[in-house]
Amino acid sequence: MSSPRVRWLLFTALLGFALLLLLQPGAPALIPPLPPQQTAVALETAEPALVTVYSEGIAGRPRDINPLLSDFNDADQDLTALIFSGLTTTEGDGSSKPALAESWEISPDGLNYTFYLRQGAKWHDGALFTSRDVSATISLLQATGFPAPPALSDFWKRVVISTPGDYTVTFTLNEPYAPFLSYTSLGILPARVVEQTPPTSWPSQAFASHPIGTGPFRVKQMDQANGTVVLEPFADFYGPKPKISRLELHFYPTEYAALAAYQSCNVLGVAHIPTDKLADARRMDSLQLFATTSSGFNAVYLNLRNPIFQQKEVRQALMLALDRQRIVDRALDGQGIVAHSPIPPNSWAYNRYVKKYAQDIDAAKQIMAQAGWKESD
Repeated sequence: MSSPRVRWLLFTALLGFALLLLLQPGAPALIPPLPPQQTAVALETAEPALVTVYSEGIAGRPRDINPLLSDFNDADQDLTALIFSGLTTTEGDGSSKPALAESWEISPDGLNYTFYLRQGAKWHDGALFTSRDVSATISLLQATGFPAPPALSDFWKRVVISTPGDYTVTFTLNEPYAPFLSYTSLGILPARVVEQTPPTSWPSQAFASHPIGTGPFRVKQMDQANGTVVLEPFADFYGPKPKISRLELHFYPTEYAALAAYQSCNVLGVAHIPTDKLADARRMDSLQLFATTSSGFNAVYLNLRNPIFQQKEVRQALMLALDRQRIVDRALDGQGIVAHSPIPPNSWAYNRYVKKYAQDIDAAKQIMAQAGWKESD
């Protein structure tokens, strides 16, 4: 019986096999920082200095400043994150931290989550936040006819909410669900607005033009015609006070238009640099780049119906033969990090001790040889 043969060129050509964690709209922490020069953004220290005004250019237009309806519009997401609060907030490592809830308890069977709410938290109009607001928000998501993203509403329809007191909320699940806490970062709406607006009447233009939240900023001015929203710090915010006295968000049709506005000194910063403009941005003395990672990843999966890929050793050798960091550097201009798991490192479920595979051509050859393959030209 003849031994299987394969050209090693095949392995180096299969670049798509790399599992790459990509920065989606943002950029990963691989952008080399520029030397300290004039910067458009104040760096936060232990006691950040107050910035009088900060203006930023953002691609897109706000459509509905409502945390229940903002999933598919980046501009709405940017605004709702500043204006609204959830029971919890998600940290950079994916863990949940207190926000409108000061603490919580999970039953031993993982079915009941009891949240103890922050007393004294206020809405932007001065009204007190209570469990009634939480109940009204979740009930709206569960209501027939409310146009929430199906994945969001379908999830909450399987959850039962009860409010034993003004500052206690209990969620009961039909089965244990480990990521549940991450869902509680959803922004809460004021009950009095929800109760006065039928589920089928959302999106509400009245609320979208005058959103009321409990977040660190509140809307001071909204100019839909010119695509500008001005925010100011909420003096009664329950958490750390913002260090910006006036935040101006200017919305442009494209990322290129937002960058052009920065270059024309119409804004002090931009939310995102287009990948093909990153090299130009690095050469701008006045611009300092900041980076973050996203939760998305791109991968190419092998067709296991192909007999070649049915061999575990072939798949292992492919992984070891590829220089995945070079793919990130060349194909993505450094805008990604090599993944060692389908779970990104900014997820609560990430295992930092997962086994990592660096490029090792000799090990790949050895695995293939042990599997009966022979190298050929």
